Amino acid sequence: IVVGVPAYYTYLLLCKHQVAIAALRRKELRITDEYMHAVSNPEWQQLSPEERAQRIELEDELNEEKTQGLMAEIAALPQQPRLLTAGYEMRVYWFELFECVRKILLVGIPGLFNKGSGQQLSYGLIVCTTTFGAYTHFKPFKEDEDDWVNIIGQVQVFIVLINAVLEKIPDSKGSAFSDGMLYMNVLPPIAIFCLLLLWPNRVYLEQCCVERARRIRGEQGGSRGREQPTAVAVAAVVRAAAPAPSD
Repeated sequence: IVVGVPAYYTYLLLCKHQVAIAALRRKELRITDEYMHAVSNPEWQQLSPEERAQRIELEDELNEEKTQGLMAEIAALPQQPRLLTAGYEMRVYWFELFECVRKILLVGIPGLFNKGSGQQLSYGLIVCTTTFGAYTHFKPFKEDEDDWVNIIGQVQVFIVLINAVLEKIPDSKGSAFSDGMLYMNVLPPIAIFCLLLLWPNRVYLEQCCVERARRIRGEQGGSRGREQPTAVAVAAVVRAAAPAPSD
């Protein structure tokens, strides 16, 4: 099972359905490149903030239509490759293979070492640090929240392993519980709690900043129609940077 399942997944993704998946990957990259090129058009710098916000809103809508079309094509894939790539961006369609290797390295291989030994803990720290770097670099999931959940999960595993290492290091009084363990057990949960508390309210905080910028510049509150968050944020930044009107 340890070898057969990853090998079968490799055959499905990199051999049997590789052509269809690669075509979808190229299409996703093209959609992303077209959107980034459009919103960074230097000619837009000559437009007024309102016109620029409208252009960005139109590009957001066009990008959403293209993305929906891509999702429909992905849904038309055969069941096996569709399930293996579900949740991942197509640019990293192979990430399920990485997940298989990660689980084997982090759960299976440590069983070859003595339980709780320094070698086992050191090996776990190396694997955890490597996978943390992979999640941070690739950010493979379609939703940013999923990326953050996995990154925080790797941090939690790292903290657990560090605590296990600190338990083996006696302090000056001969006790295995040191100040380092206290900091590692108290500070990270507080930081994670604050992050989880603020992250769901980020849209509300963004709206508060936008309304604050409008009040400072003497604009009327409220917006016409439904604005995209990107367009609102860009317009607010431009307006905040503009000189205040003189009386």
